[in-house]
Amino acid sequence: MLPFRFLLPLALFGLVAASAHATTTVWATFGSATTGGSFIPLCDESHSPGSFASVACSEVGNSGEASASAEHGSLGAYAWVYSPNALTDNLSYQAYSRAYYNDDLMLGEGSVQHGEWTDARAVFTLSGFSQKIDEPDWTEIGDMFVDWTFTVAVNGLELQPSNGVPLPGKESHYDFDMTPGQSVNLSAMLEANARCYGCDVSYEAIVDFSNTAILSVVQVADPASGEFLDLGDFTIASGEGASYANVVPEPTTALLLAAGLAGLAMRRRFSA
Repeated sequence: MLPFRFLLPLALFGLVAASAHATTTVWATFGSATTGGSFIPLCDESHSPGSFASVACSEVGNSGEASASAEHGSLGAYAWVYSPNALTDNLSYQAYSRAYYNDDLMLGEGSVQHGEWTDARAVFTLSGFSQKIDEPDWTEIGDMFVDWTFTVAVNGLELQPSNGVPLPGKESHYDFDMTPGQSVNLSAMLEANARCYGCDVSYEAIVDFSNTAILSVVQVADPASGEFLDLGDFTIASGEGASYANVVPEPTTALLLAAGLAGLAMRRRFSA
């Protein structure tokens, strides 16, 4: 049998490993296009099935950066376009990023029994600023576009927030149904886009939601009263090992943790 000094780190490693995998896809790109032309990346477009992507480059004095991150319900998107000079050649410069995250959640029995349906709520918090434009003078041939979008879906169906339009610094509530033993897929996507088309003034445009769309908790209601339960009254198993409520450990995690605790008990027994 392995000594205790190996068992407990192994158990802790299992906890870390179980939470280190998230289903994420991120994009970040900066490029240009002419009127009626296709978008041309000016540096390598970064597309990653992992949790982070970033690009930064310049073209004839015009610069752009884009980055995206997504991990365990925390998403970020950042886009920045800058030019010290006017654009008179009908060129479009654009920085674009997108962070996508999804997880499979399963409600365990407890206050909600098998076969009962109840209301569930995903609570996201947004912070950061949605736009910053220096010298935002509109012209007949020029246009500056700064925008961000945030969407949440369950089982592929896009949800509308139950408490109004998502805004920076405000919690957004997304309601759906759950029953013990039935998995639901929860996904979220955050996008940032900054662009200048044919501007005849110097410009800087920024959309900054770097890592600030955060899934803070998943709540579950009592089917009888409709009141949301305390987190200790229910469990939610996360396919990605994330912690949104009173999460049930994955089987591998539970076994490793049990092994570490058993080693601790044996050590205490033999040292007594």
